[in-house]
Amino acid sequence: MKSIMFIANPVAGLGKGRRILPRLRRILEDAGLCWELEETTAPNEAASLARESVGRFDAVVGIGGDGTLNEILQALAHTETPLGIIPAGSGNDYVRSLDYPRGLPAVVDRIAGGKVRTVDVGYLNGRYFLNVMGIGFDAVVNQKRNSTRWIRGFPAYILALFRTLGTYTSVRVDLHLDGKPSATEAFLVSIGNGTTCGGGFRLTPHARLDDGLLDVCILRPVRVPALLWHLPKAFTGTIEKSGYASLKRATEVRLTTTQRLPAHVDGEPQTLEEGTHRIGIVPSALKVV
Repeated sequence: MKSIMFIANPVAGLGKGRRILPRLRRILEDAGLCWELEETTAPNEAASLARESVGRFDAVVGIGGDGTLNEILQALAHTETPLGIIPAGSGNDYVRSLDYPRGLPAVVDRIAGGKVRTVDVGYLNGRYFLNVMGIGFDAVVNQKRNSTRWIRGFPAYILALFRTLGTYTSVRVDLHLDGKPSATEAFLVSIGNGTTCGGGFRLTPHARLDDGLLDVCILRPVRVPALLWHLPKAFTGTIEKSGYASLKRATEVRLTTTQRLPAHVDGEPQTLEEGTHRIGIVPSALKVV
């Protein structure tokens, strides 16, 4: 990679996206690369900056969390410009499915090396996602995590999880996987292109970024004592052994609901309105460093 555009979300990770920039600039100056760095100031600005960079740079690197990467994805999908990642968010789940090194110098070296891989992306009602979307319990936990400003990273998810216990009820959904009915009520549904969500919850542990399939975790209604007993399995990738979860694969998921559902897409809170929603996979749609 000879020329690289870096797009930083300065508020990602409670300010981590800004704090690492002075050190990153020093590393880039020593690396002898041709680079530019822009900081976003508003939602969707990362997508606009990435769109302007296509064809002008050898790669576009997102500095932030999965939400920042999701914005950049909208511009880079179906182009020859690859996405690079400097994780600086609260969860940083997408890079867990990639062979990324630890430490800023090592990450910059990896990006400069220019090895590119072609991967799939998911979509929800036509908008792309990189890693995962979910509805139900994990979406409510994610919303509470986003409202907690004094703690970041995995501890913020754990705190939000315990704040949600005892106040959450399952959702009624009409769920079809590749046309086959799969559930009418669920505690949560996690639909992953990648393996983890929430900073380390491995609800779709067997997912691969380039297999042309979405992995779907359906957790049926469960009481709080059983949930706590089986919670460690969500970290070890053995949630299916709990007896409450089923793991399936599909190219398209159709979800119909008669109520507004809490949801998240790449860690960003959303609400699914009443009606039918389509979630699917687009094979080989993105190049990543």
